[in-house]
Amino acid sequence: MWDSLTPTVLWEGTSGKTGTLPLAESITDFRELIIEGNDDDHYPRLFHVAAEAGSIVLSFVGMNFTNGLASGKATLVRISDTSMQIIGHRIHVMGGNTSDTQCLTITRILGAR
Repeated sequence: MWDSLTPTVLWEGTSGKTGTLPLAESITDFRELIIEGNDDDHYPRLFHVAAEAGSIVLSFVGMNFTNGLASGKATLVRISDTSMQIIGHRIHVMGGNTSDTQCLTITRILGAR
């Protein structure tokens, strides 16, 4: 029986700029992954992705409230059967520069059946 109301914690901690996060169970047992974290401005971020192996981009828009400039932020991750690897980050400030500064810290990965 599929029970999406009770997600399973697959990983919990504080991710770095890159690295591999080992999952407590295989993703094949889940329909969806819920990735929780905080952006570089300390705002909470939540992503829902299919529980499938492959590379995905966790992307969002940030806003600098001091100067009013928006920035596109993205973290590339590779999901395998029992881990999530953080490949890298990219921030592009509207009308400005692009950097590879860490823009997302993953704090928890949940699996929904």
